[in-house]
Amino acid sequence: MGNYIRAFCVGEEVPPITKVVQWLGTRDVHVKVADGDPMKMQSRGWEQVSLVYKEGKLPIIARCTRTDAKGSASAGGNGSAGDELKMFIERIGQPGKNKVKKRVVDHLKATRFIVALRLPKGDMDDSWWDANRQILTYFLDHCGALIQADGEGFYEGSKLILELEE
Repeated sequence: MGNYIRAFCVGEEVPPITKVVQWLGTRDVHVKVADGDPMKMQSRGWEQVSLVYKEGKLPIIARCTRTDAKGSASAGGNGSAGDELKMFIERIGQPGKNKVKKRVVDHLKATRFIVALRLPKGDMDDSWWDANRQILTYFLDHCGALIQADGEGFYEGSKLILELEE
């Protein structure tokens, strides 16, 4: 399965991947779509895309799964977002009086879609980290994302707010 960094987004709609790529260009991060139906990349219905950030390096694989308003897999989605949300909520456990846990669980319950970026083991360099950071910044700024990194936990921006061990 690999390691992932996820953006749990509460925004109403998934942005077309072409919009994300254009925004990255304004931030001097130049990526191109390596695969996928060009028409689907211009729609909000994309599910997976390979983003080339540097020639000769493995691309960033971005996968988008959707939920309905109640956090379960939507009929139009690719079916795994509801299960993924349930798994994370169970891993966090009952928040009790812990305000941070409650805030994270509430955010997960409000999540409309998840964008997961797969880490290319052994092929990451500074360019990958820069591109990855800017992609996540897009979803933070435009889609109300809360970030989760495997083996670390949940982040608000660049601040780790809830540690989650594997």
